[in-house]
Amino acid sequence: MANAFVRWFDERAPGMAPMYRKHMTEYYAPKNFNLWYYFGSLAILVLVNQIV
Repeated sequence: MANAFVRWFDERAPGMAPMYRKHMTEYYAPKNFNLWYYFGSLAILVLVNQIV
Protein backbone atom coordinates (compact mmCIF):
# COMPACT_ATOMS: atom_id res chain seq x y z
CA MET A 1 0.00 0.00 0.00
CA ALA A 2 2.71 2.49 0.96
CA ASN A 3 4.80 1.51 -2.05
CA ALA A 4 1.87 2.25 -4.35
CA PHE A 5 1.49 5.68 -2.78
CA VAL A 6 5.19 6.43 -3.27
CA ARG A 7 4.97 5.47 -6.95
CA TRP A 8 1.80 7.56 -7.37
CA PHE A 9 3.45 10.57 -5.72
CA ASP A 10 6.64 10.19 -7.75
CA GLU A 11 4.66 10.11 -11.01
CA ARG A 12 2.90 13.38 -10.18
CA ALA A 13 5.85 15.23 -8.65
CA PRO A 14 9.08 13.87 -10.11
CA GLY A 15 12.16 14.86 -8.20
CA MET A 16 10.34 15.45 -4.93
CA ALA A 17 11.28 12.10 -3.42
CA PRO A 18 15.01 12.91 -3.08
CA MET A 19 14.20 16.32 -1.60
CA TYR A 20 11.74 14.74 0.84
CA ARG A 21 14.33 12.14 1.78
CA LYS A 22 17.03 14.78 2.34
CA HIS A 23 14.97 17.25 4.36
CA MET A 24 12.47 15.05 6.20
CA THR A 25 13.50 11.45 6.70
CA GLU A 26 17.29 11.71 6.87
CA TYR A 27 17.50 14.95 8.84
CA TYR A 28 19.02 14.17 12.20
CA ALA A 29 18.11 16.44 15.10
CA PRO A 30 20.70 17.21 17.77
CA LYS A 31 20.64 15.00 20.85
CA ASN A 32 20.23 17.95 23.22
CA PHE A 33 16.64 18.60 22.10
CA ASN A 34 14.23 18.14 24.95
CA LEU A 35 10.64 18.99 25.81
CA TRP A 36 11.32 22.72 26.08
CA TYR A 37 12.58 22.96 22.49
CA TYR A 38 9.39 21.35 21.23
CA PHE A 39 7.26 23.54 23.49
CA GLY A 40 9.04 26.66 22.26
CA SER A 41 8.62 25.79 18.60
CA LEU A 42 4.95 25.02 19.20
CA ALA A 43 4.53 28.37 20.99
CA ILE A 44 6.13 30.21 18.06
CA LEU A 45 3.87 28.37 15.63
CA VAL A 46 0.77 29.33 17.62
CA LEU A 47 1.95 32.96 17.87
CA VAL A 48 2.50 33.20 14.12
CA ASN A 49 -0.89 31.59 13.53
CA GLN A 50 -2.58 34.22 15.71
CA ILE A 51 -0.74 37.09 14.05
CA VAL A 52 -1.62 35.93 10.56
